[in-house]
Amino acid sequence: PVAAITQRYDEQFRRLTAGDFLPADGSPGIGRLMQAFALTSAAEPVRAAIRAAQKRRDLPRGSAESVVDEAAAKGIVDAEGREQLLTAQAACLAAIEVDVFTDEEYYGSPDGVQGLTATGDDGR
Repeated sequence: PVAAITQRYDEQFRRLTAGDFLPADGSPGIGRLMQAFALTSAAEPVRAAIRAAQKRRDLPRGSAESVVDEAAAKGIVDAEGREQLLTAQAACLAAIEVDVFTDEEYYGSPDGVQGLTATGDDGR
């Protein structure tokens, strides 16, 4: 029960974290994580509607994000709910994305320049 309270971004969560430093939404690190948490919590009713439709067999099995287009086409969720769910998914992916490089950035360019480095000097 207590752990469940901290797994929803609602008034109770905000009350528990009052006084804690939480960076602006979308800022790197914890800011992105908190933004994803808030958007995911807000999209939970959309997920619940999709899960209910899946239990009724009105939608195929799969993640809510994978069937949201079909759910919208069948009127199970509206366009706003669809967008809300997809925005939450994008925020989650942005929050967990680390060290994403193109092959050239990672392995270096054909002319011998090394890939990106932590110092930002391109391996020179």
